[in-house]
Amino acid sequence: MAYEFKSTVYFPDEKSHDSFVEKAKSSNKTKSKYILGLIQKERALSDMPPVHNDILTVLPPYYKVQPIDMSSGFEFTLPLKDKYLLRKKIMDEIDTNIMNVFSTDISSKININQEKNSLFVIIKIKLDIIYSITSTPEKPENCLVKVSYFGIFGSLNCSEEMWREFNGTYDFTKIKYLKYQDVFFPPIKNKFPNKKILAPLIEFERTSDISGGFFIPVSKTEKNYPIKLDKFGFTSFPFNIYIKLIGPNMYANQSRISFTKMNKVGDGVRIVKKFRV
Repeated sequence: MAYEFKSTVYFPDEKSHDSFVEKAKSSNKTKSKYILGLIQKERALSDMPPVHNDILTVLPPYYKVQPIDMSSGFEFTLPLKDKYLLRKKIMDEIDTNIMNVFSTDISSKININQEKNSLFVIIKIKLDIIYSITSTPEKPENCLVKVSYFGIFGSLNCSEEMWREFNGTYDFTKIKYLKYQDVFFPPIKNKFPNKKILAPLIEFERTSDISGGFFIPVSKTEKNYPIKLDKFGFTSFPFNIYIKLIGPNMYANQSRISFTKMNKVGDGVRIVKKFRV
């Protein structure tokens, strides 16, 4: 069927044109119908009624997150006078350890001579932490902290192709953990002051957390693929790898992070205290 109105599309470069042709082909549509489908999707997004009095709109969930299990361990010394900072120090060390492990793994799988940036968002789904504290006779003012942890993570490769898949409207650089009460009820302070559309992130691993989840901010207008990555909280690693680690911290969640303190007893160990933060 021929339509009454006609428009011509110009592409700024060959790569964009080839990507368009490939996407139209993979969707089993003609080029015209593929473009029409994109326009209809954009109109549906613009016309979608808000969930809660113009505060925000919740879109269908995003599910393309790669699940990863990881366990590791480390130790560090801590001045006794700073013992009140113990859990914060443990979390900081774990975050550093996670990003180093992921960057090493990623660099082994990519072309190290590539000039393009590789952006990855790592989501902390769940953390179980075991630690012990022992004295250091050679330095009695310090203590030795040994930590092991098991974590469930989600890895998201924020590529240009994925960015274009959503026409630059899904801001994968600003995924946040939000309490459901802040999402579905009028918050005191809007967590996304310039965004009123959110897409929930489907979690592949069920947790005991019923109070919150991860959300992607969505805009009605297209955004350019990010270039100044430090502005978005990414940490740079060799071979143009950039990683952003997100997820609830020790102050924000009671269902996703647990600490277990262990003490040595003879040749074994015993649990002193197990608690969630």
